[in-house]
This record gives sequence, C-alpha cells and structure tokens, in this order.
Amino acid sequence: VVFTQNFAFNTLYFGSLLMTGFFLGEFIEKHLSVEKIMLYTCFAVLGTCAAVLFIYSLIYAQGIDNLISNYISRYHALSSQLFSESAQLYPEMNVDRQMLEKASSLFVLIFPSIFINSYLTMVWLNIILIKKVLFKKGIIVKSIENLNQWKAPDYLVFGVIALSIFIFLPIYTLKIIAINCLIILMFVYFFQGIAVASFFFQKKRWPFALRFFFYTLIAIQPLFMFLVIGFGLFDTWINFRKLDTAM
Repeated sequence: VVFTQNFAFNTLYFGSLLMTGFFLGEFIEKHLSVEKIMLYTCFAVLGTCAAVLFIYSLIYAQGIDNLISNYISRYHALSSQLFSESAQLYPEMNVDRQMLEKASSLFVLIFPSIFINSYLTMVWLNIILIKKVLFKKGIIVKSIENLNQWKAPDYLVFGVIALSIFIFLPIYTLKIIAINCLIILMFVYFFQGIAVASFFFQKKRWPFALRFFFYTLIAIQPLFMFLVIGFGLFDTWINFRKLDTAM
C-alpha cells in the first residue's frame, strides 16, 4: 500500500494470508478441534477483511457495493480484451467469444465460493505442515493429530439437500447464494474424502510414491476430485473407516 499508494483486493488478499498465521497459531495453542480451528480462523480473517473494507469505504466515501462492482467491471473489461487478442492471434482456434464470456460471468458469480475454498485449502495445508513441524520438535497437539479420522458433522447432509432444492427455485439471488454455499459444502466433503483415502493409505501402508501419484491425480484430474467428494459424502452413511465401531 505504501509503495503503490493504492488499495486493491490483492492487497487485502495477501494481508489475509499474513493474518492467518497469527490466528491459526492462537487457535491451535488453545487445543481446539480441527473444524473449530479452521472455522474460527476463517471467520476472524474474513471479519477483519470486511471491517477493513468498511473503514476504507467510509474514508473514501465509496460504498462496498461500488468497490465490488468496479472490481467486477474491470475484470469483465480485461476478459473482453483477452478474448479479442486471443481471437486475433489464434484465428484458427475458432474461439467462441460468447461461450467464453458466459464462462467469465459464471466465474464472477461463484467467485466467493472459489475464494473461500482456496482459503480453506491453504489453512488445511498449513495445519498439516504445522503438525509435522511440531512432531519433529516433540510436540503433539491431540486435536490435529489424527486428521485422517476427521469427519464432517452429520447434519451438513441436510444442508446439501436443502441447497440442492434452492438451486431450482426461480429466485435468482437465492439461487446464486445456494450455488456458492453448495460448492463450499462439497469442498468440506472433499476434505472428508481425502481423510478417508489417507486413512486407508496409512492402514495398508502404501508407499509414499503411490500416495503422491494418487494426490497428483486428484489435483490435475477433476474426475478423481469428484470421486473423492463422493467418498466423503457417502462416508456419512456407509462409514468406510468404521470409526464408531473402533471407538
């Protein structure tokens, strides 16, 4: 901000990453459950970002809705410019501009869920890294010790069902909110699916090379990602890991 003498969403994003480290460390030190660690960190950081946006809008007499709409307008302008240049440089590709613009508009609508999911992924990876670092120092935090036994609360299934119904309602605003919330919930079950896979990897003692190959497939192949989400969702009913019986 000092060097550019300007405030942008990118500044807020990297600032949120910096705050994450402080909040994450505090909540882990309090020995909270892993879902509370992630939720409290997410709410604390997003709440702080919302407060910063609110203060910024008051100082510069510009509403938050105007900030967001200006940001979206710039995004659409840059997208249109990119499509035009691509069509000129690569005419043989027969770029369907209308289809790309629809995809661009869809991306803007689901951007909140994409942002939250990317942030939750970053927090989850940091918790895994923190666990390994603490273990090497001889420190064991029980709340993050057995991440491969983590399971989403059963009542979230009703949220998935309700949001799936809301998507088909004719109310546009409600439909957009439901889609974003459903994407976030699906990502929660993605984490549970990863926990299921990690549980069986550890149980069967799969070598690191095979685990790395499997996780790489999930990262680059959407089909495997949806498969993992399915495992996480159906684990609610089938209980693949037999966690309750083990207890």
